[in-house]
Amino acid sequence: PPRPTSLRSDLPRGLEAITLRALAKRPGQRYGSAREMADDLRRFLTGDRVFARLPTPADRVFRMARTHPLLSALILIIMVLSVGAAVLYSDRQHQRLQQMLDDAELQITKGTSRQVYGFRPAQPAEKETLLNQARRLATAVLSEDESNFTAWLIRARVHYHLEEWQDALYDFDRAAALLNGPREDILTLRIRTLHELGDATSLARLMHDLKSLLQLDQSPSNLYTVADYMLRFARAITDPAGRERVLTRVDTMLDLITETNGPAAIARAHVLLLRGRDAEAIAATEKACGVFYNEELVHEEAARIYRALDQLDQARAEASMARLLRGEEPPAALPEPRAESLATLDTDSMRAWLEDLGRLFGPDKSGRDPHK
Repeated sequence: PPRPTSLRSDLPRGLEAITLRALAKRPGQRYGSAREMADDLRRFLTGDRVFARLPTPADRVFRMARTHPLLSALILIIMVLSVGAAVLYSDRQHQRLQQMLDDAELQITKGTSRQVYGFRPAQPAEKETLLNQARRLATAVLSEDESNFTAWLIRARVHYHLEEWQDALYDFDRAAALLNGPREDILTLRIRTLHELGDATSLARLMHDLKSLLQLDQSPSNLYTVADYMLRFARAITDPAGRERVLTRVDTMLDLITETNGPAAIARAHVLLLRGRDAEAIAATEKACGVFYNEELVHEEAARIYRALDQLDQARAEASMARLLRGEEPPAALPEPRAESLATLDTDSMRAWLEDLGRLFGPDKSGRDPHK
């Protein structure tokens, strides 16, 4: 029967339920006796909950299926096909976007690898073209799916390789926001990005990311990364006591690198140089270059040390060796050193940061915390 509320919209729901149960077509769905119906009406009049219930959507669907089996079967088939088509479309859409990201990754590899075109790296114009192709692909994916972590990270890396630091930082931050916590590869690239930006806000974030990197994993590579940036801080500090505090913490981290390690060896030479122990710095540099003769970074940092000591011929030789190891032609002249892009270091912030690092490593070899 039609619902009574379709005739009188102000009819109470309880009375409607009683009426529908009394008028049900199937005997099993009606009241068992007049007394049972009267009891339900009494409950309605006294404001108690009635036993009769209005049909639920599931009841109506079941009734329609029983009354119109062919129509119900057709509707069910259409629904199954629709769901299947939606799943298939979603899967193909995912595959299409993933293919675009794979293509973007390939363009980055071609643009930044050292051996793509035979035995030479991509030339600057080729590199820019390949990276711009990767950027377009990642941007196209993001236009359809802003929550795609891989697309944000790929585009951030494109900006990074093109030295578009502000854009790189924005995309690294968007990628990181999609994760539950920091990730080592993002932190490593964002640290360099923040250093290149060099303003006071970026410097504060840089120190936070360096600490986060060590909290994730105190691997030799991470220890060296943090030590390297601390050496950059030390060069920018003019106060001897403040510089020594930084160098003491660098000593602590380098001592944790127990394996034979080229970057750590040349970092120790930098520490000696910054302490004014030039002869020892030269000896340590020569030893590092001899032991780790096939490591580009060692020769690159050795050139920096020799240049600081005004030994230009030796600096030129080490710079040439670094370029040869990168697969590049030796420079016609010694490249100009890159100026540190750091804002003025805040002494109090630096001291607090060093103390935070101290809590990660504990006291130095003497058994005391050098920052207290």
